[in-house]
Amino acid sequence: MMPGMDGLETLRHLRADPRYALLPVIMVTGNSAASDLAEAFSAGATDYVTKPIQRVELLARLKALIDLEEANRQMRQSEKRLRDLTASMAEGLLSVNDQMTVVFVNPQASSLLNLSEDQIIGYPIERLLRPESGLEKEEANAMQSMVEVCQGKSRKTRGESQFNRYQSAPFPASFSAAAIYEGEQFTGAVLSFRDITVQRHREERLRLAANIIENSQEGVIVVDPQLRIIDVNPAFNYITGYSRAEVIGKSPQILSSGCAGSAET
Repeated sequence: MMPGMDGLETLRHLRADPRYALLPVIMVTGNSAASDLAEAFSAGATDYVTKPIQRVELLARLKALIDLEEANRQMRQSEKRLRDLTASMAEGLLSVNDQMTVVFVNPQASSLLNLSEDQIIGYPIERLLRPESGLEKEEANAMQSMVEVCQGKSRKTRGESQFNRYQSAPFPASFSAAAIYEGEQFTGAVLSFRDITVQRHREERLRLAANIIENSQEGVIVVDPQLRIIDVNPAFNYITGYSRAEVIGKSPQILSSGCAGSAET
């Protein structure tokens, strides 16, 4: 003990120092009253022995503490490896317990949802992700399938839906979810997701371009890098007299040869 301090004061002093916050401490006491032991554990004691000290008992308790500390050390290392691994992921990652409460979040998920880790941990995942309104039917069905995985009603799912973003508009997300089991016991689920806003915009531009080509009054030919025709629009069929089936896979030189059958393939 430190001068002028009893055992409990010394223990509290140790626990207040971050360097010793996890240090295992066995209290040696001559009083085994429940209230005194409760106070010792409340102050941060790991275990206790009563006087007179029995060597066999002390050694057994020390061994148990050493084994426990080694297990805790390995668990902390595993948690660190997991955090290091998930921190480098491009996708957001959330894990929930069997009550659908978030217990793990990686940095990308925090960024995508515009919330800190502390704000996300402990939050119900459905309330966290589901927008109050505006979901299309397919998006609502996909969201419900994700919720059912997090409830343990199904094993896994994937899909696309709108996810909430704090203090911003919801964003389109592609996600996959899988339930976690220990034996036959459902214990939670893991969800990975990514923002597909750019992909949606690109798809919309492609649809717009395809619509323009389809309705153009001018003939349009689409070729691959080997200059083989992979598509034509209706105006091409009308202007040239060739059907789509006649020119697919052929060279554009078909237009100068005048014969689809004799074009180089």
